[in-house]
Amino acid sequence: MSYSRIVVYGAPGSGKTFLATKLSAILSIPKYSIDDYFWKKSWQESSKEELKEKILPILKQEKWILDGNYSEIRPYALEKAELAIILKIPAIQCILNIFIRTLFRNLKIKSKSITPLPKEIKEKDVGLKNFLPAFFILSKMSIKFNRQKFKEICQELKKSKITKIIVIKSRKELNIFTKSLLPKKEF
Repeated sequence: MSYSRIVVYGAPGSGKTFLATKLSAILSIPKYSIDDYFWKKSWQESSKEELKEKILPILKQEKWILDGNYSEIRPYALEKAELAIILKIPAIQCILNIFIRTLFRNLKIKSKSITPLPKEIKEKDVGLKNFLPAFFILSKMSIKFNRQKFKEICQELKKSKITKIIVIKSRKELNIFTKSLLPKKEF
């Protein structure tokens, strides 16, 4: 794969950050999660203008992998990106992933397979009291992505200059795709 500016879209719990992290390691391209720039301390949201101020300098770089679905950023990212990967994982799988991730985060259980909290969020900002609200909000967003946002993103991609679009529809396809990027071992 010879792309140097890649966007990764998908529902919460679909594996965007997992895939972006794998791509970053395999391709030696820096990864940026929009969540890290959107969320401020104590789960305070950045304004649209603040978010643009943080992300636009990244998009001017030669190489990047950007993961996140923020519609405010999408037009700018699509203007520069060469490859778009959309994770259209079934909502039930995403919700299961959200449940596990949210439970682990709020019980403060460490695991390499759990997406880390956004940079500015500290462990004191999570706890069991946050579990159900976070789970329900993210689950609702995941369902909305599968019912509505996926189509919106596809429409935006059709109008963009992106040269390659990959849609991954299952965890199995995601694993096959990431393994296909690894260098082949010679014996």
